[in-house]
Amino acid sequence: MESNESNSKCVWSKDAVMALITSWSSKEHLYNTKHDLYKNKHARQHALSEICESLQAIMPGINIDDVKNKINNLRSQYSRELTKHRTSARSGTGTDEMYESSAYWYPHMTFLKDFVSTRKGKSNLDDLEYLQSDPDDGNSSEVVNEGSNTETESDAKQAPKRKRGSDDTMLNQAAAALQSIAEVLNTEKENLMDDVHTFGEHIKAELYALHPKEREELKFQINKLIYEFKMART
Repeated sequence: MESNESNSKCVWSKDAVMALITSWSSKEHLYNTKHDLYKNKHARQHALSEICESLQAIMPGINIDDVKNKINNLRSQYSRELTKHRTSARSGTGTDEMYESSAYWYPHMTFLKDFVSTRKGKSNLDDLEYLQSDPDDGNSSEVVNEGSNTETESDAKQAPKRKRGSDDTMLNQAAAALQSIAEVLNTEKENLMDDVHTFGEHIKAELYALHPKEREELKFQINKLIYEFKMART
């Protein structure tokens, strides 16, 4: 297998592909259709921007479109390889003869396994589909189950402007949410880093979506809550 892979805009080395997969896998809202931020256009765009920045040292000049194209390409290739494996398993092939992908990136993309669906009653190798393609794609569709209707995304529609009178309510809700998280983190230590990372990504995305003045106010409230929480424990 060649060590370089290319799309229509740039050449991807093996190191670049592996770096992309590592960064992509850490941003669950880019592939988990049930994630709270999956349909949040601002959060997804920010995640893609972070991936792009992380690749600059390996691929100077790479842009977000390059990243999106490569993600879509890898996603399709992984789907085909996983379908071949599942098809050989359904056919009753022995363990020694079961299809195993030789692609170097395949073992590193198992984070996508739960987000593909094999349709029953088909024997071809194109029966594997994503539960939902990239919401930013113009032709995105969602596969709920076989025979279900497709639903087009409505991300392009602008959200109604938030009234200023709701700012205090929003800040209070954010403070209450942070208080709840703080209490949970104080009693549950298992999987702490994953929880903190996910929550941090959520808060970061929400902050980016706010008006600068509102963002500063919310940051102040968050820092104040963290300080009060620490003082209460001393």
